[in-house]
Amino acid sequence: MNSIRILIVDDFVMIRSLLKTSLANLGLRNVYEARDGFEAHDKIVTAFKDKNPYHIVFLDWNMPNMNGLELLQKCRAQSEFNSLDFIMMSAEQEAKKVLQALDAGATDFIIKPFTSEDLVKKVEARLLQNKKYTNIERKIG
Repeated sequence: MNSIRILIVDDFVMIRSLLKTSLANLGLRNVYEARDGFEAHDKIVTAFKDKNPYHIVFLDWNMPNMNGLELLQKCRAQSEFNSLDFIMMSAEQEAKKVLQALDAGATDFIIKPFTSEDLVKKVEARLLQNKKYTNIERKIG
Protein backbone atom coordinates (compact mmCIF):
# COMPACT_ATOMS: atom_id res chain seq x y z
CA MET A 1 0.00 0.00 0.00
CA ASN A 2 3.02 2.26 0.03
CA SER A 3 2.41 3.26 -3.59
CA ILE A 4 -1.07 4.63 -2.91
CA ARG A 5 -1.02 8.43 -3.08
CA ILE A 6 -3.59 10.43 -1.16
CA LEU A 7 -4.23 14.17 -1.07
CA ILE A 8 -6.02 15.76 1.90
CA VAL A 9 -7.62 19.12 1.12
CA ASP A 10 -8.85 21.04 4.15
CA ASP A 11 -8.28 24.56 5.44
CA PHE A 12 -7.90 23.36 9.04
CA VAL A 13 -4.44 22.03 9.82
CA MET A 14 -5.82 19.95 12.71
CA ILE A 15 -8.17 18.04 10.38
CA ARG A 16 -5.34 17.43 7.90
CA SER A 17 -3.10 16.20 10.72
CA LEU A 18 -5.76 13.85 12.14
CA LEU A 19 -6.47 12.38 8.71
CA LYS A 20 -2.78 11.96 7.98
CA THR A 21 -2.23 10.15 11.28
CA SER A 22 -5.21 7.85 10.73
CA LEU A 23 -4.02 7.01 7.22
CA ALA A 24 -0.49 6.36 8.51
CA ASN A 25 -1.99 3.88 10.98
CA LEU A 26 -3.34 2.06 7.92
CA GLY A 27 0.15 1.87 6.47
CA LEU A 28 -0.44 4.68 3.99
CA ARG A 29 2.66 6.88 3.91
CA ASN A 30 2.26 8.85 0.67
CA VAL A 31 -0.20 11.35 2.06
CA TYR A 32 -0.01 14.98 0.96
CA GLU A 33 -1.83 18.12 2.02
CA ALA A 34 -3.38 21.23 0.50
CA ARG A 35 -5.04 24.18 2.27
CA ASP A 36 -7.62 25.05 -0.37
CA GLY A 37 -8.94 24.18 -3.80
CA PHE A 38 -6.39 26.28 -5.70
CA GLU A 39 -3.42 24.63 -4.02
CA ALA A 40 -5.04 21.21 -4.44
CA HIS A 41 -5.70 21.73 -8.14
CA ASP A 42 -2.07 22.72 -8.71
CA LYS A 43 -0.90 19.59 -6.87
CA ILE A 44 -3.33 17.33 -8.76
CA VAL A 45 -2.27 18.72 -12.15
CA THR A 46 1.45 18.55 -11.31
CA ALA A 47 1.18 14.98 -10.03
CA PHE A 48 -0.62 13.94 -13.21
CA LYS A 49 1.97 15.63 -15.44
CA ASP A 50 4.75 13.94 -13.46
CA LYS A 51 3.02 10.58 -14.07
CA ASN A 52 2.64 10.09 -10.34
CA PRO A 53 -1.06 10.86 -9.82
CA TYR A 54 -3.04 10.73 -6.63
CA HIS A 55 -5.45 7.83 -6.15
CA ILE A 56 -7.76 9.37 -3.55
CA VAL A 57 -8.51 12.99 -2.65
CA PHE A 58 -10.21 13.76 0.66
CA LEU A 59 -11.89 17.06 0.00
CA ASP A 60 -13.47 19.47 2.49
CA TRP A 61 -16.56 21.24 1.23
CA ASN A 62 -16.19 24.56 3.05
CA MET A 63 -12.87 26.28 2.37
CA PRO A 64 -11.80 29.80 1.44
CA ASN A 65 -10.67 30.78 -2.05
CA MET A 66 -11.92 27.71 -3.93
CA ASN A 67 -14.25 25.42 -2.01
CA GLY A 68 -14.40 21.66 -2.35
CA LEU A 69 -17.40 21.60 -4.66
CA GLU A 70 -15.75 24.08 -7.03
CA LEU A 71 -12.54 22.01 -7.09
CA LEU A 72 -14.52 18.84 -7.71
CA GLN A 73 -16.39 20.41 -10.61
CA LYS A 74 -13.17 21.80 -12.09
CA CYS A 75 -11.43 18.43 -11.92
CA ARG A 76 -14.40 16.49 -13.26
CA ALA A 77 -14.46 18.86 -16.26
CA GLN A 78 -10.98 17.57 -17.13
CA SER A 79 -11.10 14.04 -18.55
CA GLU A 80 -7.62 13.12 -17.30
CA PHE A 81 -8.97 13.12 -13.74
CA ASN A 82 -11.96 10.83 -14.37
CA SER A 83 -10.39 7.90 -12.53
CA LEU A 84 -9.45 9.97 -9.48
CA ASP A 85 -11.54 9.19 -6.41
CA PHE A 86 -12.85 12.22 -4.53
CA ILE A 87 -14.25 11.71 -1.04
CA MET A 88 -16.09 14.87 -0.01
CA MET A 89 -15.94 15.75 3.69
CA SER A 90 -18.41 18.07 5.35
CA ALA A 91 -20.30 18.77 8.53
CA GLU A 92 -23.31 19.33 6.26
CA GLN A 93 -25.69 16.44 6.84
CA GLU A 94 -28.53 17.49 4.58
CA ALA A 95 -29.36 14.90 1.94
CA LYS A 96 -29.46 17.76 -0.58
CA LYS A 97 -25.77 18.55 0.04
CA VAL A 98 -24.73 14.91 -0.20
CA LEU A 99 -26.61 14.52 -3.48
CA GLN A 100 -25.13 17.76 -4.81
CA ALA A 101 -21.61 16.45 -4.15
CA LEU A 102 -22.35 13.07 -5.69
CA ASP A 103 -23.99 14.68 -8.72
CA ALA A 104 -20.89 16.84 -9.17
CA GLY A 105 -18.74 13.72 -9.31
CA ALA A 106 -17.76 12.89 -5.76
CA THR A 107 -17.01 9.21 -5.42
CA ASP A 108 -18.13 9.16 -1.79
CA PHE A 109 -19.15 11.45 1.07
CA ILE A 110 -18.13 11.40 4.73
CA ILE A 111 -19.81 13.51 7.39
CA LYS A 112 -17.69 15.30 9.99
CA PRO A 113 -16.94 14.45 12.67
CA PHE A 114 -15.96 10.93 11.68
CA THR A 115 -14.01 8.17 13.38
CA SER A 116 -10.88 6.36 12.27
CA GLU A 117 -13.07 3.36 11.57
CA ASP A 118 -15.25 5.45 9.23
CA LEU A 119 -12.11 6.58 7.43
CA VAL A 120 -10.83 3.00 7.11
CA LYS A 121 -14.12 1.89 5.56
CA LYS A 122 -14.04 4.68 2.98
CA VAL A 123 -10.44 3.99 1.95
CA GLU A 124 -10.93 0.25 1.77
CA ALA A 125 -14.11 0.64 -0.26
CA ARG A 126 -12.37 2.87 -2.81
CA LEU A 127 -9.35 0.62 -3.19
CA LEU A 128 -11.35 -2.59 -3.38
CA GLN A 129 -13.92 -1.21 -5.79
CA ASN A 130 -11.25 0.01 -8.15
CA LYS A 131 -9.19 -3.15 -7.74
CA LYS A 132 -6.09 -0.98 -7.72
CA TYR A 133 -4.79 -2.87 -4.72
CA THR A 134 -5.94 -6.31 -3.70
CA ASN A 135 -4.04 -6.92 -0.48
CA ILE A 136 -5.53 -4.51 1.99
CA GLU A 137 -4.66 -5.10 5.60
CA ARG A 138 -6.71 -3.36 8.26
CA LYS A 139 -4.50 -1.96 10.97
CA ILE A 140 -7.08 0.10 12.82
CA GLY A 141 -9.48 -1.99 14.71
